[in-house]
Amino acid sequence: DRAPDTARILPPAPTTESPRGVADRAIFKATRALKDTPRWSLAQSDSDERATSMLADFSCAAGAQLTDANAPRLVGLLRRMRPDVVTAVNKPKDLYRRQRPFLIDKGDICLPRTPALALSPDYPSGHATWGWTVGLVLAEAAPDRAAEILSRARAFGESRVVCGVHNASAVEAARTNAAALFSV
Repeated sequence: DRAPDTARILPPAPTTESPRGVADRAIFKATRALKDTPRWSLAQSDSDERATSMLADFSCAAGAQLTDANAPRLVGLLRRMRPDVVTAVNKPKDLYRRQRPFLIDKGDICLPRTPALALSPDYPSGHATWGWTVGLVLAEAAPDRAAEILSRARAFGESRVVCGVHNASAVEAARTNAAALFSV
């Protein structure tokens, strides 16, 4: 209930023909060359957004092995804030209904092409909103590791672009989305 109305905060989703939309399409096409590289593999791994997986993903950046066993309060916090993240993502997604990049241009993606993925709108990225929100929480908890944590959060979001399932502008909007959510 505390999630802000991010549809009123985010800029409108770019259209396919707008300069930003054209740039998004070029980025999608260019990043298809990353298939079968280590960065592609990381993007596949980053698709798992469960709280316990997020802790593992951010452990190196946090400078500590984070697990459900040694960080139960953190896991509890992540699980409690997840519905607010979903709320902050769904309203603008439903408003703009922007197609995912692989539905506009041909190219491999690093996840299965499921009907559910195809039906879920692109803008803003829910995964990237989640990753940036987790990064903000961890950076506040460990300010001495904030640069490393936020760098990992940025890479987590960019994995959606590498994977080909979100446009770069959807990931950028996700960071704004997460910041608005984190502020309340």
